[in-house]
Amino acid sequence: MNTWNLKKTLLASAMMSILALTNGCGGGGGGSSSGGNSGSDTPTVTTEEVDVSSVTPLPNNLTCNRGADLIEEQKKVCDLRIYHVMVSTFQNGDDNINYKKVGYGPGPFNGDIAGITKAVPFIKSLNMNAVLSTPFMKSCELSGNCKELDSTGYFVSDYGSVDPHFGTDNDVITLANTLHNEGMYFFGDIAMGHMKTDNLKTNVHGVAGTLTTTNTCLNLGGTYTNNDSKQICAKFPESLSFFTNYMYTYTQKWHLDGWRFDQGYQVPVDNQRDILISLKDVATQDSTLGLAFAEIWGGNEKIKAAAITGKKDSGIESAFAFNTRYAIVKTFATQEWASEIDGQKKSASTLLDEFKDEQNVFKPEEEGVNIYPISFITNHDLVRFADLVRRAEYHKQISANQSKARTKAALSYLASLSGPISNFYGEEIGQSFTKYPDQPELNDRGDNHCFKEGGNYICDDNVSRIEGKIKDFEPYEKEVLDYFTKLMSLRAQMPALSMGRTDLLVQTADDYLVVRKQYSENNAVKSTVLYGVNVSENKNVILAIEPKDIIKDWSDDDTLNDPITGTIYERSYLQKESLDENGEVILDADGNHKMEDDLSSPFVFRVELKPLSSVYLVKTGTVRNNKI
Repeated sequence: MNTWNLKKTLLASAMMSILALTNGCGGGGGGSSSGGNSGSDTPTVTTEEVDVSSVTPLPNNLTCNRGADLIEEQKKVCDLRIYHVMVSTFQNGDDNINYKKVGYGPGPFNGDIAGITKAVPFIKSLNMNAVLSTPFMKSCELSGNCKELDSTGYFVSDYGSVDPHFGTDNDVITLANTLHNEGMYFFGDIAMGHMKTDNLKTNVHGVAGTLTTTNTCLNLGGTYTNNDSKQICAKFPESLSFFTNYMYTYTQKWHLDGWRFDQGYQVPVDNQRDILISLKDVATQDSTLGLAFAEIWGGNEKIKAAAITGKKDSGIESAFAFNTRYAIVKTFATQEWASEIDGQKKSASTLLDEFKDEQNVFKPEEEGVNIYPISFITNHDLVRFADLVRRAEYHKQISANQSKARTKAALSYLASLSGPISNFYGEEIGQSFTKYPDQPELNDRGDNHCFKEGGNYICDDNVSRIEGKIKDFEPYEKEVLDYFTKLMSLRAQMPALSMGRTDLLVQTADDYLVVRKQYSENNAVKSTVLYGVNVSENKNVILAIEPKDIIKDWSDDDTLNDPITGTIYERSYLQKESLDENGEVILDADGNHKMEDDLSSPFVFRVELKPLSSVYLVKTGTVRNNKI
């Protein structure tokens, strides 16, 4: 008799019985739902066991995926845990300024620079180590006739001044110094390709060169004619001297560690390199990070062509990884255009396929070029994750009442990815704009889902712009917050997560994915983490992990530990018949052969991966007290 398989069968049977009871109550997520499905749609859960005992190499072509011997500057970038805020909506630090009711989105627009400074202790408590703010340069006078887009910061009229609705130069410097004193970084944001026409200053104090404008604007792969009299575009290379000098002067003035380039494709890739060189000159002089990263709305090929070319003489080193973002929301919730892809399949292969594509497409063209895609889930132009979960429910792509489980699973996957990551404020608590319909209609503002509230359009591209929350959390929010904080703490302690090589341990196309993250220095393993995620609603997975061949520095005395929960897993052995002192088989009360662990046999660790859950595993003792 194969006692190993018998034990697995009995365990699976028992787990199915337990899960049938627990899931009958709508377990699997928590959180309210107004979607099209009801709790009675909760699927029947089955259980399977899978052996985890070998490693399949994956492509690891980017800087933070090398998994070995990074220099200090590379480590700092790979380890970035960026907290992304929108100045106009995040936090109010001064009631005497702000845009108040003037803005594009739900608002309110009471945010300012002092409000961000006030929130630094909260951001630090999340184990984040950087802040990225939307642009804070002047768009409108404090007493001016301001328009809804002025509060975004992306339609600047004076690059050399801080918008008085947000504060002063001193407020920006105070924020920068506060962050630096906490060992954190501060990144600014700038739209160099487009700006406001009203009162536009083409010369800025302390900056050599003149901003030259045109109505022929750069777009992805071409140009377009600007017909909006309120906006205009920068002309390159005529404006290059202005922006290279501006980057040098104002990075120093405001004590910044780098910049996000909004709509980066509006600056030619060769000119991006010149601007990056200017930024690097400041980094060398002032010991800042000197990182430039682009926002390119497009797939990996378009991002490569427009920003991270992988060449020494063009483009920059970093950009937001939109394809990875869409893979995450597609797998755990849905994409914004859910109505057009009703029935979208949730599949672990979506995550793995995108990982491979990113590694292959962004592979540097030349030796010595760093490439740092920034993984994220939400920004100020996208729908928040919790609202996408509601949209997925509405279209019957998922079962109801799973918001919490899906949010935690998505955050866990983000935390597992090598390279810098960015979290838009509020996602750490699963924040949602509850007034937003599950599926707004397309309207006359173009191909955009919107609804009207009080004369204002609330749309997919602005609905995330709600007031930030840094205290007085609801129980649901507190649970997600605590989980997120632990994830970031683990990421800070384990370099395998932020700069480790990723290799496959096991994967099924639809249900689950298990990988090994490993970082080494001088041919010695410094950090190993096993990560598994189950994207299925109806399959419970038992991972039978045989560690000797997948954890290189494993010793016979080691055990596995989940540092998020503090669970220490016991070894599971093959079974053998129990014998008495005479060598006779011992029978139990029912006359059956009594079985016991065969300590001389190979052992495994059995780790349960419930539906819509994830697990991080390290060797016991890797994390102090074995728990974050």
